Amino acid sequence: MSDNLRKMKLYFLLDSKGEISKKQIAHASQNIQDIFEGKTPDIYYGADISYMNYLNNYLIDHKNHINGKENEFMALIQVMTPIVQDNMKRVAQNTPVEPPPEQPAPKDKSKPMGKLSPYAGAKRASAVMQ
Repeated sequence: MSDNLRKMKLYFLLDSKGEISKKQIAHASQNIQDIFEGKTPDIYYGADISYMNYLNNYLIDHKNHINGKENEFMALIQVMTPIVQDNMKRVAQNTPVEPPPEQPAPKDKSKPMGKLSPYAGAKRASAVMQ
């Protein structure tokens, strides 16, 4: 089993929340392979942050093996960054924000809440120190 395949399996095993998309990784892996084969990578217009994270992690982990291909990887990142940003904005706009959970009402509403003096804490502290 290749190191690349082992790392991909490790990513999936550690992904307990399901945040890593197999489709995103498949597209990123294919683009990486295309660059090494001298092909122009296809632009994946559905890319999200998982795609960019996989690509970024690959480049960091294999920085010694990409010699001569730096420009191709930089070009891919430059093309994909605005696409990912647009996709993430769209997701954020279409994701409903959940309201905070309702807090239970106080049990005894008959007792008025007194106002605290800004000096109340200082008075108590000086009484304790004496």
